[in-house]
Amino acid sequence: MRVGIVNYDPLWMGGQNYYRNLLAALKKHPNPSVEPVIFCGFKSAAKTRCDFPDSTVIESSAIDRLGASWFLSRLAASLGHPNPLVTRLLEKNGVSVLSHSLFVGSPYLKGIKRIDWIPDFQHLHFPRFYASPRVVAAQNACFQERCSSCDTLILSSQAAKSDLLSFSPQQAHKAAVLQFVSSPSSPSSVPSVGELQKKYCFEGPFFLLPNQFWAHKNHRLAIAALQILHKRGQRALILATGLTTDSRNPNFFSELTKFAAECNVLSSFRVLGQIPYNDLLGLMRNTVSFVNPSLFEGWSTSVEEAKSLGKTVLLSDIPVHREQAPELGLYFQPDSPESLADALWTTLNAYDHQADSLNQQRASQALPKRQLQFAERYQQIVLQTAAA
Repeated sequence: MRVGIVNYDPLWMGGQNYYRNLLAALKKHPNPSVEPVIFCGFKSAAKTRCDFPDSTVIESSAIDRLGASWFLSRLAASLGHPNPLVTRLLEKNGVSVLSHSLFVGSPYLKGIKRIDWIPDFQHLHFPRFYASPRVVAAQNACFQERCSSCDTLILSSQAAKSDLLSFSPQQAHKAAVLQFVSSPSSPSSVPSVGELQKKYCFEGPFFLLPNQFWAHKNHRLAIAALQILHKRGQRALILATGLTTDSRNPNFFSELTKFAAECNVLSSFRVLGQIPYNDLLGLMRNTVSFVNPSLFEGWSTSVEEAKSLGKTVLLSDIPVHREQAPELGLYFQPDSPESLADALWTTLNAYDHQADSLNQQRASQALPKRQLQFAERYQQIVLQTAAA
C-alpha cells in the first residue's frame, strides 16, 4: 500500500528527523506492507531529495507554500470542500492514505484516508512560552479542527494521549500511540574527536545538549548548573547545538547568551548552533553524556538518540522522560540547578571510556529489533486506518 507523506516544511528539523527515523525503520523491515511516498513543492524539492535520497519523492506546485495552488487549498478548506489539487495528486500516484499530514489546507481529501500527527500539547501546559493568549487560542482551534477531520491521530507518547483525553475527549477513539525510535545513520566520514576539537575550539571531556534554543528546552538551568560548579571550583563543559531562532520568542537566544555572560560561564557553555550531521554524530558518539533539561516534550529525540547510541543521558524528571525510560538515564529536577550540577559532576567523574564503548556496542546490536517494532506499529496503524 502506498502511503503519502507531505514534506511541507523542510526547515523544521524536528519533523525532518522524525520522517528520517520512520523511513529508516520501514526500509529495514524484511516484509514491508506499506511503501512511503514523499510529496513536496518545487521550492523545497532539492532539499527534500537531499534529506531523503533513498525514498520516492514527487514534486508538485500544489504543495508549494504561498503559491496559487496553496491559496486554492486554503480556500477549499475554509469552505469545507475537498482539496481537488492534492486529492488528484495523491490518486494519480496510487496513494490511498495520507500520513502525518500537517500542512494547512488539506483537512478534506475526498476518498483519501488521513492520518494526522500531533507531537505534543505543549501550549496547554506552558502558554507563557507563546506570544499571546490569542496565539494559544488559535493553536487550540487548529488542533480541534485537526482532531475532528482526521481518520486516525498519531501521538508520540502515552503522556500526549492523556493530554488528548483532556483536550478533545470526543476524539479519543482516533488516538494511536507511536513511540518513534531514532536511527542514527552511519556515514563513512564521521570526524574523530580530535578533528572536532580543532574545528570547534574545545578540549577535554564534554557534555552534549543537542536541543533547539527554545524557551521550554530549559537551557537556563544548564547555565545555572555550570555557575554552581564554577563557584565550587569544579568545571564541566557543555556543547550546545541546534537552531538559535524561535519565532515564538525572537529575543530568547540573545537573552540566554546574556544570562550565560552574567553567570561567567561562556567558556563552559559553548554554543555551536546548527552543525553538519556528520559532526553532530561524532559529538554524540564521543560525549561523556547527553543532557536534556527540557520542561516539556512530546517524545524527546535527544533521549532516543542517546538510547540508540548507548550513551548516558542526564534528563529532567518529567512524565514523558520517565515513559522513555533510558537504561542509562540519570534524572534531575527541572527546576533545580543544584540537582543538575550534582549529576554533571558525578557523571563526569564516573565516566569510563571502555564501559562506554561496550554500551555503544550493545545498543547497536539492540537497535534493529527496536526499529522493527517501530515499523510494525506504524504499519499496523496504516492498515487499520485503510480498513476502517
